[in-house]
Amino acid sequence: MQKLLKICILELWLWCQAPPVKRYNHQGDENKAFVNRPYFDNPLIYIRIILWHNSCLCKFLMARPPRPIINDLPYHIICRVNNGEYVIKDEIAEMFVQHLRWCKDQIKFDVNNYSILPSHVHMIIKPLLHPINIIMHAINSPFSKIVNKKLNRKGHFWLNRYSSVLIKTDRQHLACMRYVDRNAYAAGLVKSPWDWKWSGTAHYVVGSKNSLINDAICYISLGKTEEERQNEYKALLSMRLSMDHLPNELKNYLKLYFSNSYRSTF
Repeated sequence: MQKLLKICILELWLWCQAPPVKRYNHQGDENKAFVNRPYFDNPLIYIRIILWHNSCLCKFLMARPPRPIINDLPYHIICRVNNGEYVIKDEIAEMFVQHLRWCKDQIKFDVNNYSILPSHVHMIIKPLLHPINIIMHAINSPFSKIVNKKLNRKGHFWLNRYSSVLIKTDRQHLACMRYVDRNAYAAGLVKSPWDWKWSGTAHYVVGSKNSLINDAICYISLGKTEEERQNEYKALLSMRLSMDHLPNELKNYLKLYFSNSYRSTF
């Protein structure tokens, strides 16, 4: 709103700076001429306004801000069902896992983690050959048609576009992994995070191998052996972390998801 107000003030100032121009009525009567400050009679004013609109107004009114497109870095993806419907039951979740595995084989990308809940899906995807927008189009668009046909429903299956956060550091990656794996537990669906069937938590904690998962680098760095890594990650999932004891890097990342309903512990 402040940008729009500045634009209006600038346009008013530019209009006042335009030189007076004598105009005549439609009959060309010179005696009835009047003086007016035109808006576009001065080419310089026109060019300045166009340049200002391109740099400010278009950015202010742009409906879809550009996403960062970087390969070889993971993304935290969130896809929410339209109207918050709880339609992703066991059968639909199994269909999504199979569809995600097929897309992974065809497009070639890594899945570091995932968690399928009744109303939304979390994924940590690392693009390899194709950008994230191509990958998500291949995942979401066909799956929505498959589910609509299966459930005999019409309309959009997904709510708006998917949400994506570029993961830039190992600390942010580990915090994201923990958030995804604790999602079903925080919702009260299971008694412990690794009990949720439709996630990669058991792969990292219990050692139940999941062919869909590619081990995250932040997880591999937790220990020298598989047992050490499992114990460290299980301890990280089990403890309740206070935001006061987290590094600023993790605080800023987690606040992206708790900005509206912020909690001191989770």
